[in-house]
Amino acid sequence: QLVELVLLSRFRYFEIMGASQSKDEEEESQQKALEKGKDDPSNKKLEGGASFKGPADPANRRTTDILCVILICAMWFSLTILGFIFTGVIESESMPKGNPAKLTHSIDYDGGVCSVTKGVEDKPYAYLMPDSRRVCIEECPTKTSFTKFVCQYDIQKDVDDDPILAATGVPVLGLYYAVSYKCMYQFATVVAPYYICIFDTGSSENSDVSSVVGDGDPLGDPPESSAFDDLQNDIIASWWVVLVFGFVVAAIVGFISLRLLRLPFILELLIWGCIGGVAFFLFLIGIMLKTYTADVWAAEDPTTHTKGEIAAVAGLGYFFLGLCGLWCCIICCLRKKIFLAIGITKESAKALAAMPVLILFPVIQTCGLLAFSCVWFVYLIYNVSSGEVVQTTYTFNGVSTETSTMEYSENTRKAYYYLIFCWFWTSEFIEAIGQIVVAMAVAMWYFTKDKSTIGSGTVWQSIRLSMRYHLGTAAFGSLIIAIIKTLKFLLKEVEKKVTTLAKRGGRIPMFLAKAITCCIFCCLECMEKCAKFLNKNAYIQTAIFSYPFCTAARKAFFLILRNILLIGAVAIVSEFVLTLLLCLIPIGTTFLAYIVLSLMDDLTSVIGPTLFTFIVSYFTAKKFVETFGMVISTILQCYVADTELFEPEERFAGGSLKSAVSNGNSAARKGGSSNKVAPAQAEPVDEK
Repeated sequence: QLVELVLLSRFRYFEIMGASQSKDEEEESQQKALEKGKDDPSNKKLEGGASFKGPADPANRRTTDILCVILICAMWFSLTILGFIFTGVIESESMPKGNPAKLTHSIDYDGGVCSVTKGVEDKPYAYLMPDSRRVCIEECPTKTSFTKFVCQYDIQKDVDDDPILAATGVPVLGLYYAVSYKCMYQFATVVAPYYICIFDTGSSENSDVSSVVGDGDPLGDPPESSAFDDLQNDIIASWWVVLVFGFVVAAIVGFISLRLLRLPFILELLIWGCIGGVAFFLFLIGIMLKTYTADVWAAEDPTTHTKGEIAAVAGLGYFFLGLCGLWCCIICCLRKKIFLAIGITKESAKALAAMPVLILFPVIQTCGLLAFSCVWFVYLIYNVSSGEVVQTTYTFNGVSTETSTMEYSENTRKAYYYLIFCWFWTSEFIEAIGQIVVAMAVAMWYFTKDKSTIGSGTVWQSIRLSMRYHLGTAAFGSLIIAIIKTLKFLLKEVEKKVTTLAKRGGRIPMFLAKAITCCIFCCLECMEKCAKFLNKNAYIQTAIFSYPFCTAARKAFFLILRNILLIGAVAIVSEFVLTLLLCLIPIGTTFLAYIVLSLMDDLTSVIGPTLFTFIVSYFTAKKFVETFGMVISTILQCYVADTELFEPEERFAGGSLKSAVSNGNSAARKGGSSNKVAPAQAEPVDEK
């Protein structure tokens, strides 16, 4: 039924081109489609009318999806219990306690973990043998001695108590075991990652080694200064420039850019210039391929290109020319909608400028995500380190090689996947809360006649209302995304195992396995993008009307269908604007930072700090653009709600949207043909 509605009402001109029916029959079929759309119970007009007084009205707020709040709280509680089991606060027979030392300390020749395995609990450091195997020791040696050795555990005492060494001073036993790679001379060492004791090239204790090995340092002379050291010193000296310009100045540049977009004809010139630029370059590419490549190749004498190559290039040229024509047709059909989309973008810039604190909410989100990440990461480390270290010996061409791996129980593996799911759900939940807060603040701005009463206090009110009423909706939507992301993660794990098994059967099974898993992954990726798009619009409906998630998603879906052309135009305009901001903010900020950095005399080079400033400012611009994109989507839905809920004289649209609303209403009153799926009339609102 939905497909029939869309085909008949949205793309009816395809029928007009090839239809043999008369004009009266065509109008009759269109009228039937519109009447059918009116009778669709899911395609109701947005409800509210006189009883709707805006998102800030307490009577308009009610708690939504409370069950999902209980579910996410239960998830956090179970995550805490698992974390306590992994850290040893709670003892469990089914899941062993983790020990992060297994990940940070070395594994000795016997498969034991230094400072962890029984027998070497008091030996956290590892000393290298001649064959690169390791022995756990209590402390890294700081002095070099050719009569003392570090040996394997079972012979260490015998070497230390060598009677020949005591009588003659010659370490016969130590030298014997050193030849068989069971002992190593005691050298002055320093601690390296994984608590490994490595040869100290800068120690005077090792100067005698040169006379034994030869002239010069056997490990090479250390460089006086490395590029990494210079970069590190430059970052330390200019950290305040990186932070101030990367965060503060980048935000200021963003607001200045929004202010410029609100100037008369600036945004119009920008958008139509970009649209014309796309058409021009498509046309230019097509002409170049056809005229300056294919025709030139065809005129060559002697011919150096085959007819197939010439035809392929000419066909590619015609393809780009066709794209240019299609792009121009789409723009011609959407020209009025694009003007309206420009007005929506300008109103969005006004809304964000009226509530500058709104751009700081991503900072609050980031802090909340970091706080959760710290706890979650501790639990993950203990989970990963709860496995048993198993050594495996491989022999190739008579040479034996030992490798160490972690083996986990089934319960530990399931707990690991559950931790991943908890991370996805919580991170998406935090993002969803931010979207609802932004949508509610912008909706309050839109549905307020006196815009001078709107300010930073509106943002804090939006945060309070979102936390009070709509945590469940955020949990519901984020749960859907978390499930899809978890399935994608599990698919990657399955893909590794399937590919390993398929390799045994040859190239064809391996290719089929990769193709199948790739198709499934693409489907899940598509589902995730669709779900995120629908979730965003559902959150806006919740912010405006306080709908629960399912109702909000359904109403948002049909609202998109009823206004598909306008939404397409807004997507084109917003994509140009957001891409421009994403490029302009970090480039402008980095340029200003470069000027300041070039005036600092204590820097070796400005390249490193400038690059870091660009990275930080790009992160700030990304958050700024995401927030502005959410503002544009909210203004769009507020505009559509405004036209469906209120009579023209009662509407809230102002500035760039007011004339568009009036024109649209006039066209509707004339009774002309429309490309909308007519919504059913709103049911009376139950005042009870």
